[in-house]
Formats: sequence, structure tokens, C-alpha cells
Amino acid sequence: MAADISAASALDGLATLIAIIGSGAITLADDELLIERALQLSLYHRHPVADCLYLALAERSSVPIVTADRDLAKLAIANGIRVTPVGSD
Repeated sequence: MAADISAASALDGLATLIAIIGSGAITLADDELLIERALQLSLYHRHPVADCLYLALAERSSVPIVTADRDLAKLAIANGIRVTPVGSD
């Protein structure tokens, strides 16, 4: 379950994220370029398109997906995408 955070904490977190992106340490993906593949995966596997965006990005970038979600990990493996598991859901 997600914990509630204050508006000030949320704004601080966003400012930190924007600064990190500005430094080049994080690169955002153009999800509009991934949505068609994500939708194909979602429809075929009957899985939420939001999760399938991660799969489409991992597939396109030839990188493993890092997840604690066992269902998403199984779906990734079924599609030939490497998985780096973390924790558990």
C-alpha cells in the first residue's frame, strides 16, 4: 500500500527529479513511440497497457526489466525479455 505524502514532499520530489533529468543522469523515453507495441502486448496477453509500456521499452532498448511484480516478470520472460528481479510483491 502506498503511503500518503504531503504536497510539500511531492513538490520537493518533483524538483529533485527535474534536476536529475536536467543533469542527464536519467533520460526519459518517448512513450508515444512505444504505445503501439505496448498496446499489441496488452491486447495479446490481456495485461495492463501501463505495464506493457515497460516491456516495450525494455524490448526496444535490449535491456532487462527490473521488477518485483511476478506477473510482469513472467510476461517479460515469455516475450524474450530478460528480468532482474527485486524484492517481492
